[in-house]
Amino acid sequence: MKKILYILISGLLVLCGCTKEQTTVIPHDEETNLILVLKTPGFNPTKAPDEELLSHVNVIIFEDLGSGLEFRYSVIGYSISTTADGYQFLARIVPTDNPVRMYLAANAPSAVSGISTGATEEQVKTAITMDYTSAGFTDNLPMSAVLDLPGGLRENSILSTYLVRSVARVDVINDAANFTLTSVRVFRTADELQIIPNVIDSNVVTTPSIPDGTPYTVNTATFTATGTVFEEQIYIPESAMPTEADRQLNATMVVIGGRYGNDAITTYYRMDFVPDGAPELFGQILRNHRYEFHISEVLAPGWSTDEEASIYPSSQIETEIVVWDEITTNMVYDDVNYFGVSRRSVRLRYAAGSTEAVEVDTSLDTYRAYWSDEDGNILDESRYITLGGNFQDPDNLFTASISDDGTEVLFTSVAPYNPATAATKYLVLVAGRLRIVITVTQGPSNYTGRAVSIFNSTHEIGSYGNFVTGIGWTPEPGVRAFGLGNMLAGSLNLGPQNFGPGRTVDMAGIYISGVYLVNSIPRNYFQGCDVLYLTFSDNPPAADVTDILQWLEEDENGILIVQFDNASTNYTMMDRLGLATTFGNNIAPYTYTSDDAPDFIKYGPFGTLTSDFYYQCRDNTYGTIAPAVAEAAGFIPILRSTSVASSGYYILAVNPDRRIIISGDIDLYGNVNEGSTGSYLSLTATNAATMTIDPNNPAHVLMGNLWAWIVDVCLTEQE
Repeated sequence: MKKILYILISGLLVLCGCTKEQTTVIPHDEETNLILVLKTPGFNPTKAPDEELLSHVNVIIFEDLGSGLEFRYSVIGYSISTTADGYQFLARIVPTDNPVRMYLAANAPSAVSGISTGATEEQVKTAITMDYTSAGFTDNLPMSAVLDLPGGLRENSILSTYLVRSVARVDVINDAANFTLTSVRVFRTADELQIIPNVIDSNVVTTPSIPDGTPYTVNTATFTATGTVFEEQIYIPESAMPTEADRQLNATMVVIGGRYGNDAITTYYRMDFVPDGAPELFGQILRNHRYEFHISEVLAPGWSTDEEASIYPSSQIETEIVVWDEITTNMVYDDVNYFGVSRRSVRLRYAAGSTEAVEVDTSLDTYRAYWSDEDGNILDESRYITLGGNFQDPDNLFTASISDDGTEVLFTSVAPYNPATAATKYLVLVAGRLRIVITVTQGPSNYTGRAVSIFNSTHEIGSYGNFVTGIGWTPEPGVRAFGLGNMLAGSLNLGPQNFGPGRTVDMAGIYISGVYLVNSIPRNYFQGCDVLYLTFSDNPPAADVTDILQWLEEDENGILIVQFDNASTNYTMMDRLGLATTFGNNIAPYTYTSDDAPDFIKYGPFGTLTSDFYYQCRDNTYGTIAPAVAEAAGFIPILRSTSVASSGYYILAVNPDRRIIISGDIDLYGNVNEGSTGSYLSLTATNAATMTIDPNNPAHVLMGNLWAWIVDVCLTEQE
């Protein structure tokens, strides 16, 4: 029987069907299910939808049989279907315990063919190419991904990786008052593109990957431009830097057409690719980058034809080059000065007094800041600050201050986050003719199209279960964790609700993977997941503990949750963390003390927890950590024991720096049999269909805010 690989694609996309065929037919003996979460490049409603759509996926398998990785086979995904928050498709694969590297080539149906078994990675990469013509891309954009599986392809695992576009985008913004933009065209692009890059690090390339011998002879069609913004229409292959002698006649460049002043005739101007004003990178074009060309000033009519303009460089054009995931420095130029900021948007946390800084780099001696609308139109010309000044926005939500030397703009929240009054504000920095608008918000991030994946053992009562949209619970969470399991993943009928029908945490969902394990947890089971939860029944040996902590150190977005509900639970891990445990023997409630808790618990998207309360224990067994021991290991208390023997001991605590949560009682994850006193996390089977956090139940709010922080850690890009 054929082995089936279930591949889940996160992101709110619309998907075309694809053919049910294979490039290689493999005989199999038994059936197994694997799940792969593909994170498509950041979904954003303002972008052209084709930038994220998938219509075809090739799964390319390399396996190490003892002498290094070699190509084994390639199969085509089929039975593509949509889920509430993404997509899934099937592919026939061969499970193996040997190390595997999996490449994905998306939206390139004719590119993967004729590759011989045993080929090297370099041979396969250079063989998977597409022709580029003047028509550009009339279908979805080609993309690729890579996933390393040192423990092989195994059943019942959820794996995560990112797709990266194989092309670059060209946009033009006209800021010149005396110029009307009418057309955009790119000259001398590469005739061919390589789908999978030769080298990629953290989903970013720094050098182009271009098939050997590819000429640069393609001129795109002429695109009509209307208004001041031309975007999401031209996509081109990567280009290498030309030699200095070849820059004028052989470099890839953009030619714009437009009318100067009151002229009735269209003339043409050349704009070159010079990233961030760095002449040493002249002409280099990289995949998955967005190249914005800003027309800041036009001094005279241009050339009479676009062919002439493609030969002769123009001046007075500013450029801004942005990686599509928005992680970059933004820089603008005029003919003399430069003015740049480290980022154009900031999001402040939920607490009053939360701060975020924007670094400023400019050749000018001073500049001003005004509150504005989203387009940079100043709200009040009389209200501004300059170096060393500060002021609040008109609604008193944020304070902006400029450092004395002008190198930093600091934003501070005036009050705790309140969804009812939450608003986005805009600050425009003005330096001569140069302007940069910074967007300021407070509260939850928008992670639309991105998902969090969890791995846990499905053994015993503390399990979160195993949940994938469209497939359901296999198995369901343990009875003592059913509330939290439903809160995170949603019921089988509803799918992920992101902690409630209102989607307070806006993302594609949470996918929970589980394997029935008692002790050993090999690294390949959780490698690639965002959260590793060591459950009530776990106690991995020293070698596994070493692997887990190494994974946590290497993955700056990973979260480790450790349960220690009895003396045999995760003993080795707790010992390595320096956390000696004691265990309670009564049904005393746990106290939440707002003075102790970290800000992300006190102030979060589900409410403010500034009043103390009790969180009830269901049975008489729970684990605690002495305060001095926990503090020495860097942990901050969230809940404390109230029993006489261990009063004040930590029972739920977090080390934010190491991204570790310790939990001394599985009842924190949802009590099936509620007691008569205290406050409870009670998202149990009886109300799983509503999937809502009760804002009047502080235990609900606590767990909602905690997991909102976990999502932020997992999905926030590292600098």
